[in-house]
Amino acid sequence: MEQPPALPSDTNDAPNKGKIFGGMVIMAAWIFLHVVLFYLFAGSGVLVEIFVGFVKTILLNDNNAFPSIGHAWEGTLKTGLVLAGSAGIPLGLAKFWITYQKHLKKVFWLLLILGFLFELYALFIFISTAFTAPT
Repeated sequence: MEQPPALPSDTNDAPNKGKIFGGMVIMAAWIFLHVVLFYLFAGSGVLVEIFVGFVKTILLNDNNAFPSIGHAWEGTLKTGLVLAGSAGIPLGLAKFWITYQKHLKKVFWLLLILGFLFELYALFIFISTAFTAPT
């Protein structure tokens, strides 16, 4: 008697070390890039406020232009960078965690889009606050 062909196993093969290493590299590079951007924007925020105050003084002849224009835009921008930076974690995990790859990619896109929207909103706050005429 012949044996019936073996059914494929339900267990997935473990990911190889190359995929795990590649996923870790993707996560580390993505997070490093966003940490660098985070600190660049944090350091340049003061310079941008000084520049905007200087421009407002010249264009609008406003003597009170140098006080801070508010830190709402900076906080929103940093929140967007943190959200976009944390998107690298599910992206790296999706490289080797095949069973949850579809869900991890959805989480990646969700965090990336939310971060981008926060950054756009920060730009809107900055422009609307910096270039409004004094009352």
